[in-house]
Amino acid sequence: MKTISEITGKVYEAEDCVFFRNCIQSAYYIEWGAELVDIFTGGDHKLVCVFRKSDHMKYRDRWGTRNNNDRVDDNV
Repeated sequence: MKTISEITGKVYEAEDCVFFRNCIQSAYYIEWGAELVDIFTGGDHKLVCVFRKSDHMKYRDRWGTRNNNDRVDDNV
């Protein structure tokens, strides 16, 4: 099912995307060149950033080499 982002206006298939609640990781992905497909508030009232799986595959190893996974404060 195609979704149209109310924020970006981009059309995407949920199964082709990853959904992050980690704003720090999302900020790094954007800085590195990933395209933000959508952003919305989840049921837990936290921001959810949507990226294409292809961008996630490109940047996940780069993120994994950082120490950021141990100090994420936005999941509180």
